[in-house]
Amino acid sequence: LNKRHLRLGAIPEGPFMYLANSTDFCQGNDCWTGICADIVKRLSEDLGFSYEYLMPEDGKWGGYNKTSKSWDGMVLELMTGRIDMIAMHFSVNTARKEVLDYSSGFMDSAIAAVVKGEPDTTNSFFFLSSMDVAVWLSVLGSSFFVTLLIYLFSKASPFDKSWMKVHATEACSCKGCTSRRVRQETKKVTKFDCLVQKLEEEKNSGDISFYESIWVIGTGLVSKSSKIFPYCMPGRFLL
Repeated sequence: LNKRHLRLGAIPEGPFMYLANSTDFCQGNDCWTGICADIVKRLSEDLGFSYEYLMPEDGKWGGYNKTSKSWDGMVLELMTGRIDMIAMHFSVNTARKEVLDYSSGFMDSAIAAVVKGEPDTTNSFFFLSSMDVAVWLSVLGSSFFVTLLIYLFSKASPFDKSWMKVHATEACSCKGCTSRRVRQETKKVTKFDCLVQKLEEEKNSGDISFYESIWVIGTGLVSKSSKIFPYCMPGRFLL
């Protein structure tokens, strides 16, 4: 850039570029002040180039018109050669990056949301503030309702332990059903003469109490697994 003369595009916008009024006593580049003007002045002194500022004829920064498929503002003037460089804070977007080469950034700008701060007092139940009171009541109410249904299904289903025990008592012909149970054991195999006793020894017969129903639903709410599950199909369908 040594001994070159550059035409720089600029638009008055503080605090980056200010243009003095026509009544002020100034000439040429001296009429421009601001952050970007100071940067350009320092670069010209270090690199040895001269420059002048040109404002866009349409007064626009530079946007892409999808209907006419053309650019306007300083971007168009840069593409047509009226200016050699845009000496402004120019935001980066995908469309502009396809036709422009950007220099290294000198400022980071972002949109921030300002919200009301939380009080300094400590709240032990702060985790409940994630949802409204009505939502929490709905969750607890639906959980209690499902717990009650699982318990009722477990007691009313003919495939659960309580009704299977009734059927075993009526179907068993051993003396143990009238005068309790009789159990015979061998070395490794246990034989049952009583169907009720055999039923109670089975691990998958699934007699769930109301407390166990609450435990099943509670562990599900906190994303944990439970070793207790209803044996009947309606209860498992609810889970």
